[in-house]
Amino acid sequence: MGLAEWDDSYSVGYKKLDDQHKNLFRLINELNDLSLKRKTINSFEDLMNQIVEYTTFHFFAEEEVMRRHGFPDMEKHKLEHDEMRRQMREYHSRCVAEDFQCVNDVLEIMIDWLHTHLGRSDAQYAEYFKEKGVFSN
Repeated sequence: MGLAEWDDSYSVGYKKLDDQHKNLFRLINELNDLSLKRKTINSFEDLMNQIVEYTTFHFFAEEEVMRRHGFPDMEKHKLEHDEMRRQMREYHSRCVAEDFQCVNDVLEIMIDWLHTHLGRSDAQYAEYFKEKGVFSN
């Protein structure tokens, strides 16, 4: 069992976005595994690069779906994404500078983000799109 586990209650009802969310859980668990195994800073840097890039990719995809289907709180949601992107860039810089404590910070922030953002913010657009019949997987 990993540190961050996917649960179907996080589903937004759209396979493409659900799969991306699952991949974020996988990346967090990989980061935790590297931390537990005390891998080299190069391993952390590579994985942090993947996390930053994938998070950016996912946010863009999610925002595009919201924009395409007229989600009314899209700008508010995008601001949450922007703040997370900023934090991830900051932590990426710290981890690359060999601040191993930052790995634990990233894990804590990402796990909290996944649970609270998926459980609240993403649930809002999921409900909106469900009511409009947008997602059919």
